[in-house]
Amino acid sequence: METCDTFYIDQGEGTPVVFIHGSLSDYRSWEHQQKFLEQSFRFIALNLRYHGTEAWPNGDTAYSVMDHARQVADFIRCLNLGTVHLVGHSYGAEVAMYVALEAQEFLASVVLHEPPGDFLVTGPDAPAVLAERVKLFAPAKEAANAGRLEESARLLITAVMNHGPEVWDKASESSKAIILDNARTLPLLFSASPPPPLSCDQLKQIEVPVLVVNGEKTMPYFERVGRRLTECIEGSTRTVIPHTTHASQDQDVDTYNQILHSFLMRVSE
Repeated sequence: METCDTFYIDQGEGTPVVFIHGSLSDYRSWEHQQKFLEQSFRFIALNLRYHGTEAWPNGDTAYSVMDHARQVADFIRCLNLGTVHLVGHSYGAEVAMYVALEAQEFLASVVLHEPPGDFLVTGPDAPAVLAERVKLFAPAKEAANAGRLEESARLLITAVMNHGPEVWDKASESSKAIILDNARTLPLLFSASPPPPLSCDQLKQIEVPVLVVNGEKTMPYFERVGRRLTECIEGSTRTVIPHTTHASQDQDVDTYNQILHSFLMRVSE
């Protein structure tokens, strides 16, 4: 359905849990979580603007973390959902982080699953970690800028999943379809203005329960961001899902769903 200028699905009853997808994705990426969680919660998964298969909005091409954070906050207000649990993955987790700072009064908890955040990579080796990320993503950016969108999508997935070039061949056909449907967003993603960096003091303003999720075998960059988030957000907890990389929700569905469900039930008590 579409309302509040946002396409979304809405299933189940109870406290709403709003899911925000990552790059090269849309609401369909949460299918495994929907089937599990809609028995206990009201499951809502939305499309960030320009994602999905719908025609793009006319006019501007406002695509950035801050644009999407405003979209999500306005969506929650528009549906009059009261307080919600907010779950974000990757780019969507970065969006959720800024929603948590700008619209905390609407949140019951936040789950941050491997968000980017260069400002959170600190320490003597930070320049090397950041340089490695830039190097890994550079081929995908170059392909996107040249209009080779399918190639760019494959390159980005290969880089971010930290599984080697075979990761694309092993992906399911449904996953590939979602990725390729959203490859058209890559030029917008790579040209987007970065969000303002956040300090630990700013992150300490998030007072709702926060769960940080990492895959055990993820890129060092995401591991460092996850650790730093837990250090900065007082009272937050971090869980590492064994044998997974950047997409734990697909790579170990049962473990991810159990961890997410346990957290949501605990903070709902």
